[in-house]
Amino acid sequence: MARRIPKCATASPNFRTTPAGGRLTHETASATLAHNLLRKNIDNIAVTEPFTVNGHVTGFCHDFNVVYQVDIPRTAILVRKSLNFMPLKIERDLIVLNIDFKGLNVLFMRLYCPANDNLTDYIIKIESAVQRFWYQKIIVNGVFNAKSTAWGPRVTDYRGEEILEFIYRQDLPLINFPDSPPIFDSSREISWIDLTFTMNFDRKEIADRTVNSDEMCSDLKLITYNWHIERFKKKIGEKKGSRAIKNIEFQEKS
Repeated sequence: MARRIPKCATASPNFRTTPAGGRLTHETASATLAHNLLRKNIDNIAVTEPFTVNGHVTGFCHDFNVVYQVDIPRTAILVRKSLNFMPLKIERDLIVLNIDFKGLNVLFMRLYCPANDNLTDYIIKIESAVQRFWYQKIIVNGVFNAKSTAWGPRVTDYRGEEILEFIYRQDLPLINFPDSPPIFDSSREISWIDLTFTMNFDRKEIADRTVNSDEMCSDLKLITYNWHIERFKKKIGEKKGSRAIKNIEFQEKS
């Protein structure tokens, strides 16, 4: 029997503006997202501004462990209960987990930096984790509210310059493309607010990044990309295995 391919995701159950001017609630979007988790066999999903009741994230099925800081969290990570993981940092705006994808350990970081917050403080936290776990495969995904021609058509602002200096300094390849469609697209505004960069991944291992628009109840779009990770099995005589891990992002606009 073929082994099921692990899949990961990032998302935001944010509201949307309907053609009639009304808004779908976070609860409605969360329910849609939960349905997609099961339909797509997602193993791991990072969520920005999750729907909460009395400070607790709710609206998702019992197949997932939910990691977040209680009391109005602005980010959370859901991990399918069949996977092992270890929380390394849990804050309102930053979650860092070491997740075991059936033998492949990945440091998975999800960050949300509002436009009015000091970006430097968030970069220091990411840089500390990257330097500590320099030997491990790392995925950093977040809403940074920064502009740059490196990931969109907007003129680079001071936040974009700070991020570029950081990823060059730490040698973290960016998987976004300058000609990518906008992540947020409404009748009033478009933006490219989400970034994903990696460490210790070959360029060929993460590919096929696509911005989708037909998966969620939101003006914000899904982003999909695949991990094609080759590794040698420990048992002598077995062939090199290949694992494709599909990532889905659904981002929030601050």
